[in-house]
Amino acid sequence: MSAQGSESELIISGGRVVTPLEILEPGTVVVKGGKIAAIEEGASQSGDEGKVINAEGLTVAPGLIDIHVHGAASHDTMDATPEALEEMALFFARHGVTSFLPTTMTASREGILAAVENIARCMEEGSDGAEILGVHLEGPYFNLEKKGAQPASQIRPADPEE
Repeated sequence: MSAQGSESELIISGGRVVTPLEILEPGTVVVKGGKIAAIEEGASQSGDEGKVINAEGLTVAPGLIDIHVHGAASHDTMDATPEALEEMALFFARHGVTSFLPTTMTASREGILAAVENIARCMEEGSDGAEILGVHLEGPYFNLEKKGAQPASQIRPADPEE
């Protein structure tokens, strides 16, 4: 919002717009104040205020939310560094993921805690890529008979203190 209180507007126009119910070719998506305000059939070349993106020849579709992702671009959630999460976020954004839950692995208490603390810091600071929505804790509390690829040496009984 500007100082006068008007909403900024973004128009994505002329592309193949994919919605849950139909595909508009061409279509226009109008975004006001960071939220989709309208989806229209046809191409529009101007808006009340703001920017127009010519999406001719492109597909406009909802971004994906990845709720279980350990890593990307040679980085892993368990690296527990801001750089790892930022590179992951940038990679995901380039591939249509708008937000994600970094996922921990079955590891030591210290390793998991370091990853969770890093995720919390990165959520506060924000990202230039996909948004971090929270954390997906995977393990360390598994039934050894159902552990899948989890390292048996790190699996332990659930501990309320932990």
